[in-house]
Amino acid sequence: MKIKPSLGSYVQSGRNNNFNLMRIVAAILVMFQHSFSITTGDMDNEPLRAYLGMGIGSIAVDIFFITSGFLVVKSLITKNSLKGFIFSRVIRIYPALIVSVVLTTVILEAYFNADNFFRMFMSVKTMKYLFCNSTIIFRHELRLPGVFLKNPFGSMVNASLWTLRYEVQLYSSLVVFAMIATIFTNNKIKFLKIVLLLAPVAVLGTYAYAWGPTYVEDSFLRLFYLFYTGGAYYIIKDRVLLEYKYLILALVAIVLSVSVSKDMYICTYITVVPYVVLFLAYVPSGQIRKYNEVGDYSYGMYIYAWPIQQFLVALFKGINAFQMFVLSFLITFVFAYISWHVVEKRCLILKSLKPRCQVI
Repeated sequence: MKIKPSLGSYVQSGRNNNFNLMRIVAAILVMFQHSFSITTGDMDNEPLRAYLGMGIGSIAVDIFFITSGFLVVKSLITKNSLKGFIFSRVIRIYPALIVSVVLTTVILEAYFNADNFFRMFMSVKTMKYLFCNSTIIFRHELRLPGVFLKNPFGSMVNASLWTLRYEVQLYSSLVVFAMIATIFTNNKIKFLKIVLLLAPVAVLGTYAYAWGPTYVEDSFLRLFYLFYTGGAYYIIKDRVLLEYKYLILALVAIVLSVSVSKDMYICTYITVVPYVVLFLAYVPSGQIRKYNEVGDYSYGMYIYAWPIQQFLVALFKGINAFQMFVLSFLITFVFAYISWHVVEKRCLILKSLKPRCQVI
């Protein structure tokens, strides 16, 4: 009798999957959407938004949170050290982020405030920008004094970091649940699994009550749901079958729902997109897996793209969206490549030095 391929069986097969490729594609899609917004000053000026009620970059953000929830929950459940889990998250997020925040601040202040560089760089507003965006968990500061004042979309230096703040907060929520499980329960893993299964249901209900069948792009509730749904899929991984017939059903449901109404599409999309994302992460194989040999440039693309695009708009008046996309991709990839090989990859080596403390 042929064994049906479950998500769990793919997880057990190791790290040879498509997560790196999916994340870089998602980062590029975010950049594509922002190319329209930043050049025109209009968030709604993007091809898919009018048709689907959401931008292609917003779908990419959803992919980030689903994959992040799945992989981070996997890390939390399989590690025997909460300190090790926290350490792993910190070294993955903060070194590259801090370098990016400091580097972009220095470059932008030097260009836009060359005559008063030291005074502006040491100003309260600049220090606030550096601190808030380097810590990111509590607040995301959008502006630097004197920078991008005449840009069509306004003076936001790195608007993309709003999702990173939410992601760090979600990591922190997992740590809180793990601590509660450690202190107040006898079966810590069971408690975590129950929380991870109930959380997306509760949050989806709250979202539906607050917004109905509406796609709210900057909603923390939506991202909370997608992150914890990704985590829930890891918990039930042995019960989830990854078969092409189910993928086709999911895609057909999405296509048919578009023809009915936007509300039907949103409801269908939010339900089936986690399955589609995890299917694509594990099932397609062959030459596509060679991307894993290249590196993981998605984080660098994400944290550098917006300020680079804003800088290009300031330099080249009248640049259109497609010119912006091509030029910003080439420049951002260089920064992402350096970020991965000089900062991120080297910091990940420190995982072998993570502290050990048996807590879950």
